[in-house]
Amino acid sequence: PKRGMVAGEASRERPKLAKDLLKMGLGLAFLAFFVINVNTFITIRIPLLVTNQQLGTAVQASWILGGMQLMGILSGALFGFLVGRLKDWLLPLAYVVFGLAILVVAFSTDLLVLALGAMVSGFFYSVVLNIVFSRTTEKTPPALLTLVMTLVLMGCNIGGATASILPTFLETLNPTPTGAFGIYAIGCALVSLALIVQQVRRKKSA
Repeated sequence: PKRGMVAGEASRERPKLAKDLLKMGLGLAFLAFFVINVNTFITIRIPLLVTNQQLGTAVQASWILGGMQLMGILSGALFGFLVGRLKDWLLPLAYVVFGLAILVVAFSTDLLVLALGAMVSGFFYSVVLNIVFSRTTEKTPPALLTLVMTLVLMGCNIGGATASILPTFLETLNPTPTGAFGIYAIGCALVSLALIVQQVRRKKSA
């Protein structure tokens, strides 16, 4: 009986998923979904851009993709430094630069410019994901971390799984040379604006 009472008290004391925490988890899941979806789309599209526009060869396209991976490693090494310098402004700034890099890739007529845009996007893609996971662990109570992390990982998985489907749909909405790149860039701008407004409000209320 005593064990049953103790178990009952422990279950009652277990924290619930509050509305604010759920909102944070869904928001971080969306940020992860979007950035993974775009990055996967870029890695799929770069070889086509390089060969179809006769900017280079398939081998050179693979070098660009390899450079994107290396930039991800570099962003991980510099993440602590960037957070220390920019703090909460790092996330909106990362989304702004990521969106600009998408436009550079979309409008590149030179292999070196395309490679530069791709590597910048790879760097800030990793920065965004590092922020998402670090905020998830920092702001979630330990008892609810598994649940919130599951939401974030679902966003990651859906972002990767739809990277070959969603761009096709977006290109039907924007049948111009920019195609899905243009809509993704607009999406980055909107997300950046929302993050900047949120950060300004936090500063005012602090």
